[in-house]
Amino acid sequence: MTETVMWIIIALCVGVFVGINIHKFLKKDKMEKIEAVSTWLLYAVCIAEQKWGAGTGKMKLAEVYDMFLTKFPNLMTLIPYSKFVELVDTALENMRKLLSTNKTVSEIIEGAKPETPAEAETMGDAEKGE
Repeated sequence: MTETVMWIIIALCVGVFVGINIHKFLKKDKMEKIEAVSTWLLYAVCIAEQKWGAGTGKMKLAEVYDMFLTKFPNLMTLIPYSKFVELVDTALENMRKLLSTNKTVSEIIEGAKPETPAEAETMGDAEKGE
C-alpha cells in the first residue's frame, strides 16, 4: 500500500467520523440544542465573571461573545446578537442562583471569603505567597 493511499484512507475515516458527529448533532431536536448551548453559556459566563469580576458587564459580555464565536462559529449566522444577549442574561440569572446555592462554586468564581478574622489573616498570608 502506498503512502498516498494510506493518507486517503485516513482522511476518509476522519471525514466519516466528523460527518457522523455532525449528523448526531443536527438530529437532536431544537430544545436539546438550545439546552446544550445554554449549559455552555453558563460555563462561559462563570469564566468571564471569575476573570473580570463585578461591575464589568460589557467586558464580560464581549468575552463571552468571543468565546461563543470561537466555540460555535456556525451558529453566529443563526443567532442574532439580540437573542445572544437574552441567552447570556438567562445564563447570568442561572449563575447567580448557582452562586447563592453552591458555596464551592461561589468560592471558585468569587474567591474564598473568610468567615472568621483568623481565616482572613490566613488567607491574607496565602495571597502574599507566604
